[in-house]
Amino acid sequence: MKREKNAYFELLRFIFAILICLTHWNRGHFRGAYVGVQFFFVLSGFLLAKSYFDHFDVLKRQNIYQNCLNFLKARISRYYPHFIFSLIVLSVIKVVVLKLMTFNEFLKSLFWEATFLQNIGIRASGNLINPPTWFLCAVVICGYVIFFLLQKHQDTYVYIVAPLSVIFMFCYFNDCFGSMAAASPIVVFTTSGIIQGFACMSLGCISYVLYTYLEQKLNRDNRMIGILQSIGEIGLLGLILRLCYKEGHTDKDFILIVFFAVLIISASLNNSWLAMLCNSYIKRLMLFCGRLSYPIFLNHMAIFYILNSLDHTGGGYVEQTAIFLLITIIYSIITERIVDLLSSIVKSYKRA
Repeated sequence: MKREKNAYFELLRFIFAILICLTHWNRGHFRGAYVGVQFFFVLSGFLLAKSYFDHFDVLKRQNIYQNCLNFLKARISRYYPHFIFSLIVLSVIKVVVLKLMTFNEFLKSLFWEATFLQNIGIRASGNLINPPTWFLCAVVICGYVIFFLLQKHQDTYVYIVAPLSVIFMFCYFNDCFGSMAAASPIVVFTTSGIIQGFACMSLGCISYVLYTYLEQKLNRDNRMIGILQSIGEIGLLGLILRLCYKEGHTDKDFILIVFFAVLIISASLNNSWLAMLCNSYIKRLMLFCGRLSYPIFLNHMAIFYILNSLDHTGGGYVEQTAIFLLITIIYSIITERIVDLLSSIVKSYKRA
C-alpha cells in the first residue's frame, strides 16, 4: 500500500531516532529518551489506520486473511533488508571482534531475532544481538493483529478495544514499573513489549480517527488557528525534549505518550509553520532524514559497542556525543546506499 510521505513526519522520525541513540549512549543525559520508541509505536498505528481507511473499498472486496498475509509480507519485506545487514555486522562485532557474546549465545538469539519473534515470551534467555530490534518484533506482531481487528471488527476495535487497551497499559505499567522502562518481562504468554506495542499502536489508530474528525471541522482559512497550532507544536516539541533530558523512569512517560499522539495529529493536519516548511522548502532534506531514521535505529548500537571498547578519555559529554552521532549518521548513510544497491541487484536478478 503506497502512500505519499508527509515530510513533517520524516523530520519527527529523525528526531526520535536520534533520541533513542542518545538514551543508549546515556552518559547521564537524556535518560527519558527511551520513550522515543513509543513515538514510533504511535506513529505506526496512525499510519496503519490511515492506510486501512484509504484502501477500505479495496480491502472489503478481498479475503481478510489474504489481506493480513499481504500486510505481513509487505511489512517484513520493508524491514528485512536493513535489518539483516545490521544483524550481520553486529554479529561480527559482538561475537568475533569484541567477544561480547559466546557463539552459543549467538546461535540461541539468532533464530528469534531473524524471525522477529524475540519478544513473544518464549525466547531463550540471553543477550540480543541487536537489542533495539525488540521494537520490530512488537510492531510486526501488533500490526498484524490490529490490521485483522480493523477488518473483522472495525467499530468494536476503534471505539472499545483500542481505548481500553491504552487505559490498561497505562495502569499496568504505572502499577508494576512506575514508568515505560520495562525490560520486557513475561506477562502470561507474551511480554510487556507486546503489551505496550499493541496499546501504543492502538492509540495511534485512535489518533487517526480524531485527525479525520478535526480535518473535517478545521477552517484552514482561519490564520489564527494556524498560528495557535504552530505555537502549540513548537512548545510541545520543546516540552518533549525537556522531559526526555535528564528525566526517565518516572510517570512522566505516560504524559509523553499522550503528547506524541497530539503532535502526530497536529503534524498530519499540515496547517502549522513547521508542516508547511517541511513539506515545501526543505522537503527533500526532510525525506532524506526520514529515510535515515530506520538505519540509524538499527546501526547505532554497532557504533556504541565499538566506541565503548575504545579508550575515549578525551573530550566531555558534548564532544563524545557529537562524535557518536556523527559516526552513526555517516555509517547509516553508507549502509543505506549499500542496502539499496543490493536490493536493486536482487530485484534485477528476479526480473531476469
